[in-house]
Amino acid sequence: MGEAILILSLVLPLLQALPSLIQTAEAAFSKGSKAGAQKKAFVLQASQAAISTAAALGAKPLQDTKTQQVILDTIGALTDATVTGLNAVGALHDPAPQA
Repeated sequence: MGEAILILSLVLPLLQALPSLIQTAEAAFSKGSKAGAQKKAFVLQASQAAISTAAALGAKPLQDTKTQQVILDTIGALTDATVTGLNAVGALHDPAPQA
């Protein structure tokens, strides 16, 4: 139980940053049509970098590659769900240009 709480305390800041990462990916790849895979890869690469950095700095629970993969899988699922929700309400689409 103690290790699970420690993992959560290390991962929660990353999860809090997830909307900003998604927004950044949307802005960076907005010109490409159907760039969803690139956007998700960007979010996952940034998340992997954060996890690897925390592990390198001594976060022992994050040094396990299986734990890292579970966290990345969860971030991927949360990214998909967030983007699906934002797309459903039209929040990720630029408004039509005003004449």
